[in-house]
Amino acid sequence: TLLLFLENGDTVKVDYEILIQEKTWNEDEFFLTAWGPPAQTEEKYDYYSKANFDLILLVPPNEDAVDFVTQHGMRCMLYVPGAVNGNLRGSADPPPPRDLTMNDLSGLDDIIERFKDNPTVCGYFITDEPFINAFPNLAKVVAYLRERDPGRLAYINLFGSGEHREIEVQRWVNYVSRFLEIVKPEL
Repeated sequence: TLLLFLENGDTVKVDYEILIQEKTWNEDEFFLTAWGPPAQTEEKYDYYSKANFDLILLVPPNEDAVDFVTQHGMRCMLYVPGAVNGNLRGSADPPPPRDLTMNDLSGLDDIIERFKDNPTVCGYFITDEPFINAFPNLAKVVAYLRERDPGRLAYINLFGSGEHREIEVQRWVNYVSRFLEIVKPEL
């Protein structure tokens, strides 16, 4: 059962049953982050750290950026959509993006190899706010990363619930349900 709290104080109860995923992402610490990384300067990272953020999202997969995060005692998610040759967001209109091939996914191999033993990196940020027609491709990316670097999270940021009318909430519940069914996220 999902209980959604609407802005006007009403609640909407939605019942559904779904197999989410047999494998879960296990992390032994709680992370706090904010949307968007700080600029890579001492001043911005100090400000971020003083706000008690300890995870930086959207860090480019290069050694200098990851080393900067490490020097500030934080962890990060590598921003990897550019490493995959294909459309990871999809679109609101047909047709769906072409199916990814193993060759399209192989752009992740170098990043995985370079950072798989780096304790600063806790996962891979795959894409932001994908449309439903991108879910089959995202499932391939998640499975690819899970197979090659099973200790790290494959993270996708979904659309929020949008307008606070029941029909919009039902549409959003369908969106999340389809994501869970197709992509099978660990978190």
